[in-house]
Amino acid sequence: MTTVARTAAAVAAAALVGALTACGGNDNPPPAPQTSSAQPAGPTSASGPGPATTTRKTTTAPQTPQTTKTAQTPAPGTTIAGEGMSAADAAALQQSVDQGHQPWRLDVAAVAEAFVRSRLGWSGADVALADPHTAEVTNTADGRIVSLQLRQPARAGDGGIWVVDSGVWIS
Repeated sequence: MTTVARTAAAVAAAALVGALTACGGNDNPPPAPQTSSAQPAGPTSASGPGPATTTRKTTTAPQTPQTTKTAQTPAPGTTIAGEGMSAADAAALQQSVDQGHQPWRLDVAAVAEAFVRSRLGWSGADVALADPHTAEVTNTADGRIVSLQLRQPARAGDGGIWVVDSGVWIS
């Protein structure tokens, strides 16, 4: 690894640690996604002669998925992408959890529940562990089921964080 690549990796890891530390000790799982829009910017005038220009920027967060059985429900066997956490991100998150932040990351069932709430928009979920690395999660609103594969990327065993590696729709 080149010096530039090492420096870039160190800066990225430091930024992640800073962001995690800045959580202010909020140790609760993340809330379900919300929909929001930024207000359009007002007109801005260019310096010097010439007409004023208008810049508009609208940002919309992803819509929360419906929690009822519809044609939008993926077919059984459809895969679900996991958290996609890099080794550096996992190490930084492990360090943050070791410092007392986000203790729910140490509980495989809590991680599975937070994932479906955040990724799928489910407001209620029953989690059943099929084995130490597999959680079957049922949406209490409509009975849909996903199976999630979890792993401990930074440290195995007690005290190691859990992340969702992948999943599949069951029904």
